[in-house]
Amino acid sequence: MWPTWPEDHEPFARKLAPHVDYVAWKAMSHTLTTERATEFNALVESFVKRVGRKRTTSADGDK
Repeated sequence: MWPTWPEDHEPFARKLAPHVDYVAWKAMSHTLTTERATEFNALVESFVKRVGRKRTTSADGDK
């Protein structure tokens, strides 16, 4: 059995990364990426778009 994060893990994660998009799905196994692929991929795509936009803005300063 894979370890799971405790219910109160979010505050700890937010201390490490205050702007994190914390998502916790109940009753998931270690194959989250296939069991809920559509939802998982949407979250990853959203993250990549946001991070890419920030990096472009930070690097150029003009955008």
